[in-house]
Amino acid sequence: MTCHMLNPSNPLGTDDRFHNIGVSARKQNFEELADKALKALHGKSGKEDTEAVDRLAIETNLSELGRFLVTKNRADIGSFKTFQLRNVGITGPYMHDGSMQTLTDVIDHYNRGGEANPFLDGGIEPLALTDGEIEDLVEFLGTLTDKRFAAEQRAETARQRAVAASNGRSARTRSRCGRCCRSRAASRERKEARDEPQVQEHRDQALRGARRALRGTSQARAARLPEGVGGGHGRRRGERRAVPSDVVPAGHGRERRDG
Repeated sequence: MTCHMLNPSNPLGTDDRFHNIGVSARKQNFEELADKALKALHGKSGKEDTEAVDRLAIETNLSELGRFLVTKNRADIGSFKTFQLRNVGITGPYMHDGSMQTLTDVIDHYNRGGEANPFLDGGIEPLALTDGEIEDLVEFLGTLTDKRFAAEQRAETARQRAVAASNGRSARTRSRCGRCCRSRAASRERKEARDEPQVQEHRDQALRGARRALRGTSQARAARLPEGVGGGHGRRRGERRAVPSDVVPAGHGRERRDG
């Protein structure tokens, strides 16, 4: 989990970055909204641009474009800043638009892999969590609430469970979500298996290219070495290396004399 990392140097559980996790994509056409926003902001700069962005973000549905309204970078379409996990159990409703009433809704959203759209963050994919794992994760998130708000946490947990029950978010419903996620994961694995021969061919080509480059480097290095240096580099094949006579052990290299 890279967006909500928890460690001693990052106790808030946020990477402070912007991501498209597919919340708005359920009901918005990002391409149309982006074109509309660019036309509305065309020719504006400085204070005028800032005021126009504020107005579009507050008064129109162009707020669903998220960070894009500020950067005008298409990679930021539908991206919103990662929320911190501190006290997350008592800070519902959730997401930038408050569209999710319970933490169970949030986990279900991630468990399905978000909502598909052309700008979906690359790290969002189906989790295939089981019913028990979903419940355990929701319980864990509740432990991140400050102890001073323990009473509020108990009340909010009861409220969220009631909402989930009234919305039909039973274990059976979540199980169907889990099966759907596992099916999508299986489909992705089958696609990877089909693509494996082509991927392997690319790897083999890269390896052959690396070997050719290595041989070329070795030959170029050998050509620069003086004759007799480097264990045979620079000598013709079959030619013996000359060794000074004063370092030849007695009996080696001399003809055997008759007694």
